[in-house]
Amino acid sequence: MAIHVGGRSEAIRILITRNDRLGDVVLASPVILSVRKQFPDCYLGMLVRPAAYEAVSENPHLDTVLIDEGGTQGFKKLLHQLRQLKFDVALILFSDFRMGLLTATAGIPRRIGQASKIAQAFYTQRIVQRRSRALRHEAEYNLELSQAIGAEPICKTEVFISAKVQEQADRFLSGLKLHQDTILVGMHPGCGGSAKNLPPEKWVELAEALTRKLPVTIFITCGPGEERLIFRITSQLSIPYYTYPGPCGIQLLAALMSHFKVMVSPNTGPMHLAAALGAPTVSLFCPIRVCRPERWGPIGNRHLVIRPPLPWCDRCRPKRCPHPDCMDLIRIDKVVNAVGNLIPG
Repeated sequence: MAIHVGGRSEAIRILITRNDRLGDVVLASPVILSVRKQFPDCYLGMLVRPAAYEAVSENPHLDTVLIDEGGTQGFKKLLHQLRQLKFDVALILFSDFRMGLLTATAGIPRRIGQASKIAQAFYTQRIVQRRSRALRHEAEYNLELSQAIGAEPICKTEVFISAKVQEQADRFLSGLKLHQDTILVGMHPGCGGSAKNLPPEKWVELAEALTRKLPVTIFITCGPGEERLIFRITSQLSIPYYTYPGPCGIQLLAALMSHFKVMVSPNTGPMHLAAALGAPTVSLFCPIRVCRPERWGPIGNRHLVIRPPLPWCDRCRPKRCPHPDCMDLIRIDKVVNAVGNLIPG
């Protein structure tokens, strides 16, 4: 007999967990889409960290979004919620001891994850993937786990913006009174430390080169905790530019990005936001093997990836590396040309 929850009747209750960074959660969105298409009547939940909540908060394919607030109290709260929701299956996209223990203790009968780390001891089905080799895209690795329950893979990232936040972004940009022919190029210099980045001086050089060589207007975006970096960059600029006052949450950032003709950034979560919205992206990648664009690059949009002209290295060892400032080797004129090639029309 079917149960009715939130207007849907379902035969199975499925939980997807991805309790890490923004970009990782965006790259989990193909699993949400694939599972919903395969099981249209299921009750579908997602578990994320607070910082990534807005990446899925408006997703119409989800019936509920749970938040891992961390710590012992956060664990107990989630355990209570999971026991009440009575999920049948957990797709654990990021192999994590906490999620393995949580889903097992909650009594979810089928728990599917990667055959890696000690966390795999909690899974009832382990999929060998060896993600660190970066031979496939992260979205494809995620989809492989959902294939274990019979979901046909749809490799498409999605981000949904609330009408209220989109209206807020539209109103702000309208207030700038930009000419209707303005080509707005977004720059998001922050990367949260997940990969190596250009130094601030290089971002200054890039912004000025873009406006000097192309008929574009620069809009600089800032996420939480990136205020100091953005100040270091903007305080050195000698060109006109626009920015939003204060750091943007995920929803507002996405709403602003929906107006960009091209987005320039390092390998970071906002890059995946822009790609999910269909905005062309120029992405600056470091030469560390686990950060390869084959695994972490944007998908589903027009994009170009630029990295230093160096061989791949296994890890960053600045004191032993002949190129400790490897990102300085990215040529600014190459980035400018890439932006020019992606501008529509």
